[in-house]
Amino acid sequence: NDELAQFAYIASHDLQEPLRKISIFSQLLEKSMHERMDEVSRNYLDKINNSSTRMNRLIKDVLAYSQLVKESEIFAEVDLNRVIKNIQSDYDLLIEQKGAIIKYANLPVIEAIPLQMAQLFGNLIGNALKFAKKDPQPLLTISALKIESEEAAALSLLPDLEYYKIQFVDNGIGLKEEYAEQIFHIFQRLHRKSEYEGTGIGLAMCKKIALNHYGDINAIGSSEKGAVINVFLPVRQNQVRDDR
Repeated sequence: NDELAQFAYIASHDLQEPLRKISIFSQLLEKSMHERMDEVSRNYLDKINNSSTRMNRLIKDVLAYSQLVKESEIFAEVDLNRVIKNIQSDYDLLIEQKGAIIKYANLPVIEAIPLQMAQLFGNLIGNALKFAKKDPQPLLTISALKIESEEAAALSLLPDLEYYKIQFVDNGIGLKEEYAEQIFHIFQRLHRKSEYEGTGIGLAMCKKIALNHYGDINAIGSSEKGAVINVFLPVRQNQVRDDR
């Protein structure tokens, strides 16, 4: 895993330099040929720019995925209400453009890696906004409750830990039940990139973050009327880490 992370890091950085040159020279070409460029040439240049932008986003996502290593991170008390508040601030323009409503209250404080919680919640909220419908008004409801030991056992979670189920329920385009596991695999996309932006890494990152915290994530209960994403996270981490 360490060697794979190093390879991804080096490869990503090595790819960024030629990609940067592609972007710069395409901009210079567009500037120098602006008045003389016909419609066909402009269309080709737009495709180059769009592809380089997408490649840049893909490289950054691969790099972020490779850096999700739990052993070197510091766990701390994380207030999930504050995490969502910060993400709302980051997405304020998109929320306004979509006319979306995000409802949440009384979310717990858990022991976690703060940055990874921001990545986890940011990806899930971003997905809900991305796949929102114009009608009805986009609504995302986030709630949390402690799960019983029977449910934890059924999910193969650690028996000695208390877990919260944090549920994300939206009224967007949803997904079919047969794709409920596939969406958490890296590079898996259910829609063409011309329909929705994305690299197919966001939900895979969510899965890896949940596993980093001895938790899990699933999409049981999703439908075409909206998606239901369940994230299972332990209240405390110290006990299991001390034991191991």
